[in-house]
Amino acid sequence: MLGEGESPAWWGLPLARLWGCEVRVHLVAVVFVGAALAYGVWNGPSVPFVGTGLAALALVVAFHEAVRGHVLVRWSGLRPGSVTLWPLGAVWEFGGDAGPGARARGEGLAAGLGCLALVGVVVSAGLAARWLMGDWSVLWFDLTNPAAVMLSPAFSTGSTGATVGRLAVWNAYAAGVFVLAANVLPMLPLDGGVLLRAAADRGPGSTVAPRVGLIVATVLVAGGLLTGLVLAAGLGVCGGVVCWQAWQAQRFVVDPAGVDRWREVLGSETGEGAGPIPAEDRAAVERILEKISRRGMGSLTGAERRELRRATERLRGGEST
Repeated sequence: MLGEGESPAWWGLPLARLWGCEVRVHLVAVVFVGAALAYGVWNGPSVPFVGTGLAALALVVAFHEAVRGHVLVRWSGLRPGSVTLWPLGAVWEFGGDAGPGARARGEGLAAGLGCLALVGVVVSAGLAARWLMGDWSVLWFDLTNPAAVMLSPAFSTGSTGATVGRLAVWNAYAAGVFVLAANVLPMLPLDGGVLLRAAADRGPGSTVAPRVGLIVATVLVAGGLLTGLVLAAGLGVCGGVVCWQAWQAQRFVVDPAGVDRWREVLGSETGEGAGPIPAEDRAAVERILEKISRRGMGSLTGAERRELRRATERLRGGEST
């Protein structure tokens, strides 16, 4: 139910399967929706404002990820196995034999076009909101308190239906602004972090993007706690977890007895004179390497890490004889 492994990045609930890709909703998104609705009922703006805002956010995120998925499949040749939706984006899992270089380039292209799609949402919804309300001022709002825009006279004139329609359009604009503002941050799994990884982390073991992302996450958490911006702190925590796991995965790749070494050894029946590889080791390691190729090192459970470590030690022992 929570996905494979101990990695928090994959803790999600199954939603649907589209064109062979499993769509999941992360537990963070579920908690976020519940908290927003509770806030709207007991302590904040009206429920219609919160409800239309959440619906707009879901549609914007779905559109953004649909653009990314189309690019990944049609243009880059990658095969997404599953996508786990967060409140501001998604984490993708890939199948097939795409190497790290091809995957990074494909993800970078998809992230770039995904940002352009968000710009299109902001511009089109903003112009529509301006046309419906006749006031440019409604496009300028406090990101930390978007409900304050409800005080504008543009929302209090006309029938109830017209007010709800204006509110829906404005919320689409605001959701686009939120998602775009978050995704330009150079922190995985956001578009900015993916673009940085595609540009800077070209070689095995390169960890520029995860390290920069950890710095950004630290700033967000510290700033959010100091200023009381819970959403900023939460974004920093989520991004920090993903960046930390990406960093650990890259460090594992440079281990000479790690993934690349095992792939080389499993290509033959023996490991350069090490003797026959036990069938249980071969089956277990092949399964673990397939999981790493799809989800990265961070997706492995503690048991799988220990199993791979024991198999590596047995391989080294055989090679030394």
